[in-house]
Amino acid sequence: MATYEVSEITKRRLIFAAGELFSIFGVEGVTVRDIANRAKVKVPLISYHFGGRDGLIDAVSDLAVERLDCSRITKYMDENRAKLNVPSERKAFIVGMVRLLFNTMRAPDRPIWVTPFVLRCALTEGRLRERMLREAFRPFTNAFFEVYKTITGSNDFIETRCWIIRLTHPVILQGMFPNGLKNLYDKSVDQELLFLTLFRKTLRDALVGLGINDAATDDFSDITLDEP
Repeated sequence: MATYEVSEITKRRLIFAAGELFSIFGVEGVTVRDIANRAKVKVPLISYHFGGRDGLIDAVSDLAVERLDCSRITKYMDENRAKLNVPSERKAFIVGMVRLLFNTMRAPDRPIWVTPFVLRCALTEGRLRERMLREAFRPFTNAFFEVYKTITGSNDFIETRCWIIRLTHPVILQGMFPNGLKNLYDKSVDQELLFLTLFRKTLRDALVGLGINDAATDDFSDITLDEP
């Protein structure tokens, strides 16, 4: 195998090992030796590939932000904003947006540590907090603020924030503890069905909170997480 390929494999192992550990223990709770042991490489290779611990942290952050890809929320808003002003199209707009939020937080082809890592960084004081808030959370938070204000006409910050919290926190909690929450359930529970049901109930609450009244009696059994 070429030296370059070996080098890239080692870098990837270090990034993934660090990401896994950071998502569990936090960035400050992990040493370079912990990371090297997890990746099964020698400690000096961290400096060789990343210039030190901070460089590795930045590489993990870059990958996490790229894989989470919250820019999809902004793109959805830009492409569908006109529907907010058409009452008959608002329900479909919200369905698509909430679906996108859930799929963004739990993409099956993404490393399982990405979402917990981003969420942990956003909740912890430090140099990564502002980046994660700016690149991973503000895009969809700002979008949901715009949605609530446009549909309800309300400028009440607390009222709007409460709606956003009710909408986003169920999926954030699920994303923060993708495996840990399983211990709270009967092991026979279908996790995919659980996530789908959570999506449907969150969607109904979001629509009712916007005053889309027919949502209160809809079980959304025909709505899936599949994107068009």
